[in-house]
Amino acid sequence: MSTTTDTDTARDINISLTWAIMTHARRREHAERLAGLCSEPTPTVVEDPGAGSTLVTSAAAWATAADASHHIVLQDDALPVEGLAARVVDLVSRAPDAAISLFTEWGCRTATRVRIAALAGEATAPVVDPYVPSLALVLPTPVALAFAEHACGLDPATPDDVALRGFLNDRGVRQLVSVPNLVEHDTNGTTPSLTGNAFQGMRRSVCFGPPPRAEENASSGSALRLAHIGWMRATAEVFDDSPQAPSAFVGTPVAQALPEQVEPARLTERFEETITRVAREHGPELTRVLHRTVLFELWTAWYANGLGSGLRAEHLERGRLDPVAEAALGTVLPGVFRRYVPVETLETVRDHTVTFVLDAMRYGAAEPTEVREEWLKG
Repeated sequence: MSTTTDTDTARDINISLTWAIMTHARRREHAERLAGLCSEPTPTVVEDPGAGSTLVTSAAAWATAADASHHIVLQDDALPVEGLAARVVDLVSRAPDAAISLFTEWGCRTATRVRIAALAGEATAPVVDPYVPSLALVLPTPVALAFAEHACGLDPATPDDVALRGFLNDRGVRQLVSVPNLVEHDTNGTTPSLTGNAFQGMRRSVCFGPPPRAEENASSGSALRLAHIGWMRATAEVFDDSPQAPSAFVGTPVAQALPEQVEPARLTERFEETITRVAREHGPELTRVLHRTVLFELWTAWYANGLGSGLRAEHLERGRLDPVAEAALGTVLPGVFRRYVPVETLETVRDHTVTFVLDAMRYGAAEPTEVREEWLKG
């Protein structure tokens, strides 16, 4: 049995799904449990054949695609939303030729794109990291089979998410991530990382749980410059996300890239206004949890995204947020600081964070047109 739908989109296409779950023999029980949560047809469980390579296992999982328009590969520590198949069909019908990730972790650059897309009411955001989030990924079946063949010729030590990024880029396949995410990462401690990623700290979804919006824009039209503060350096950096830009994990400090009309003293003054406003509305806990130095870096990044997002200041009021945007902004702090501060502590200032981020963005969005245009030109 396949899951199908007819959609009123640019392409009238029947969407059908097949599934695979990639796992290791030590975690077979996790894969079987996950298979029980998936709809028909029953997922194929693909074990690491002993190579100790995510790429080899991934290629085997993608090679099981058949008799459907699209193929989904889940890793065994994926936790899907209820009714995943129907929501995937709806999502894929909007962009049937794209690769669509159903999860991205809360601290990567793509997560920042998801947050901006959530504020804009968009159903997807572009993947902008040097890898494709592959915890839960959907590919058109011909693309899935082509990747499986392609991967067999690569060095088995190549991470599968990096290999996917290169392959999809070379073939001009758009790479998107769902807004909200439709899969969460099982981080309850029962499924330790087999790929050495434990040092990165807890990697949960940027935005998981909210129901789908009644109305959404089909795809993200975000600006090509993105300000981001990552978990490795906790420094506000700007990245060129245009297709021709080289792949990069390190950007240019935002402080060096802001338009010359933006005076540092004025930024500091506005940052302090935000701190005062957050304390007045929610209490002083934010500056007790995190030092002002790193909070200023965070504020600067989101001020810059206010400059470049195209969102108007009046659309960045807390009262105008829907549950998707609220959830996405609520994960900003653990995304950045999960290695330095207990996630449980960061969760205590979730409301503070949402107000903080919106306030920074409003300052950026309210800058004169020439300042915002100068920022976008780079």
